[in-house]
Amino acid sequence: MNEAFLEKNNPIFDRIHSAETKAKISTIQEIFIYVYFSDKSTLFYIFYSANKAKEFFNCHYQTILKYAKNGKLFKKLLILIYNFNFFR
Repeated sequence: MNEAFLEKNNPIFDRIHSAETKAKISTIQEIFIYVYFSDKSTLFYIFYSANKAKEFFNCHYQTILKYAKNGKLFKKLLILIYNFNFFR
């Protein structure tokens, strides 16, 4: 890490985000994971974050995102589709 941005030289060091700012950051980073059965017509579940999906499927969140982006079958029964919700 660049020493110029360690601790007190970092412009965000010792700042605390307000609840409003945290909510805005959350909204911008929100990802919806739609999980369908392999027939692609029956919705199984909607997860409101990759982390929630990873907990359900017991895998890493990057695995969820990888399958969501490439559209391949995951665990032989489900397909994951993602939707970035940038503007709400």
